[in-house]
Amino acid sequence: MNQFLQNPGDPTPIQTLTKEAIAGDLLYSAVLSYFVAIDTTGSNTARGAGVVNQRMPSFGNSAAFASPVLLRYSESVGFPGVQMDVDRVIGSEVALDATPGAVIAFRRAVGVQGSALEHLIPEQAFKNSRLAADDPLQPQGVSAVKGHRDRR
Repeated sequence: MNQFLQNPGDPTPIQTLTKEAIAGDLLYSAVLSYFVAIDTTGSNTARGAGVVNQRMPSFGNSAAFASPVLLRYSESVGFPGVQMDVDRVIGSEVALDATPGAVIAFRRAVGVQGSALEHLIPEQAFKNSRLAADDPLQPQGVSAVKGHRDRR
């Protein structure tokens, strides 16, 4: 991308893009979007809860699953789904009034928010703009919060 920005008249950087690179960047951007969202909601929640928070190094991944379509030989490959798995989100929190109750309440709130974002971010990243928002064929994400909500 930097090559293109430096010389927009040269189409070579765009012509050399592969669908694998674009798909990888899309999957990577979904994980980055997750961390931006939890940082934003965490900061807003901390402010309201009287807590100072700092997210520590954390990590997650996103992947696409391939499924070969077979007759006598592999005719094509389908991609029935993607996965986003955030394995580690660590933070350091301190209550402004030094009470442990504020930190506990904050951690519960951001835990629920983080779980919800784990299904919302992929749903938004991979939604089909040709379908209505409530169409059952729209991609559906899964998270602990959504699973708990759907059980009711």
